[in-house]
Amino acid sequence: MENKIKNSETYLKSVLGKESGFSLPKNYFENLDKQIDLILAEENLSKENSFSTPDNYFNALEDKIISRVTSQEKETKVISFRDKMLKVVPAAIAASIALFIGLNYFNTFNSTEINFDNIAQSDIETWFLESSSNLTTEDIASFIPLEDLEVNDFTYTNIDDKVIEDYIMTNENSTFFNEIK
Repeated sequence: MENKIKNSETYLKSVLGKESGFSLPKNYFENLDKQIDLILAEENLSKENSFSTPDNYFNALEDKIISRVTSQEKETKVISFRDKMLKVVPAAIAASIALFIGLNYFNTFNSTEINFDNIAQSDIETWFLESSSNLTTEDIASFIPLEDLEVNDFTYTNIDDKVIEDYIMTNENSTFFNEIK
């Protein structure tokens, strides 16, 4: 029967959907100490106006601002590009002359004439292997000197079977097989 009485606590809870008749804003107790400190600090402040303006301050303020704004313009210092270049160009010329002399001086000590006698055998082999696809048989024949050449130089050459097999396996050239037939 208590559930149907309009002034009962359970009836009010069911209608209002609240646990109690009182409610607080969210985070009320988290900021409460800060708010109390602010109120106490305001009460301790003096109630007198501690700031004052001089007499006729606002009447003369406009004239002071205008006089400062329209004061004489300051001279700006302009550096001429021509003057700056006249200082830099001689230094650049001196540096380039010193570099030119230095490079020529050091290159005279290390300069050796390049010919086939002072190139390492491995360098020649590497160049030949890398550019052999571009060479024709006439080009190869031009490298072989004809003087002091004997037929026996080519007949007693020992080529290992393993080297020949490796060459055949690594080169997938069909013209090689056509030459064998």
